[in-house]
Amino acid sequence: MFEFNPIIFLIIGFLGGISFYFLMVGRKKRGVPSEVIITKVVSALPPAESAAAKTESKEFEDKIWHEEETTFLFNLIEQIYFIRDEDLIVRYLVEEVYRFLNPRACVILIWDDATERLKTKFAAGLEKGKEDYSFMIGESISGMVMNTKSPLMLNDLDKDYFYATHNQEAYLKNSFISVPLVIKNEVIGVLNVANKRSENKFFKKDLEFLFNVAIVGASAIKNSRLIDEINESYLKTITTLAVIIDARDPYTQRHSENVTRYSLAMANEMNFNSIQKEVLRRAALLHDIGKIAVRDNVLLKPGKLTDEEYEQIKIHASRGEEIIKSLPF
Repeated sequence: MFEFNPIIFLIIGFLGGISFYFLMVGRKKRGVPSEVIITKVVSALPPAESAAAKTESKEFEDKIWHEEETTFLFNLIEQIYFIRDEDLIVRYLVEEVYRFLNPRACVILIWDDATERLKTKFAAGLEKGKEDYSFMIGESISGMVMNTKSPLMLNDLDKDYFYATHNQEAYLKNSFISVPLVIKNEVIGVLNVANKRSENKFFKKDLEFLFNVAIVGASAIKNSRLIDEINESYLKTITTLAVIIDARDPYTQRHSENVTRYSLAMANEMNFNSIQKEVLRRAALLHDIGKIAVRDNVLLKPGKLTDEEYEQIKIHASRGEEIIKSLPF
């Protein structure tokens, strides 16, 4: 009867390892992909060992994916929170997802309170003239995802009668993932990714990845809007101050408003960016705020000023600096 000999078993294992090594070396010389070699070796193994090798390979692939996903999200958070403009946030988000997943289309739609419709904000991979979509809540796939506040993944749209018949977005075909941009139970938009180039279908890991991206994107957009609201409130306060200052002196009525208009006209000609123009707008509105420190009998005097009164008028610039130097510009 055949008896198990550990020495023979060790020799066979050693020779197997040597053979695999030379297979890999030969692959490098012949230009054969390592995946082909591994597949052939695995298929030649007994069923139990082949299944174990496949499991180990799958675990290795999942580990690499997790590391790449984590790196992507960290970089996305790091970059996106330095962007204040909502349009730039949306564009950066779409372009980065499009680059990372390599789909045929990536589209983000944002809810417009004024028109009460979900509208395309930015798209990658669509033909020019075919990017603009607009839906009510519950209309088309994007509208339904916004209505349910739940992500949707399909790998064969044609086989799903309900979604296939309700879909009005031409780029959503075959496989796609649609995730809502939700923050504090408020849906501000929908992110759609359609038709992967590298594989025929999407997986659960893709859905989880886009769900996390949507959380980051929604937070960044919401923060951008809050900053805009604060800036708008701040600008209204500044404008009110400028009106009050000008109202004290009929001679300079609407003066700050005119200075602001001329300053911004010059800024446009000089190609100032949006941040520079906003700083200039605030400075122009407040350039005479120091007049608050000038007495009415001097500021409103109808006749010629004495030398002493003229010196008092001149201090409004330095007093204005003292007032605004603590304000955020």
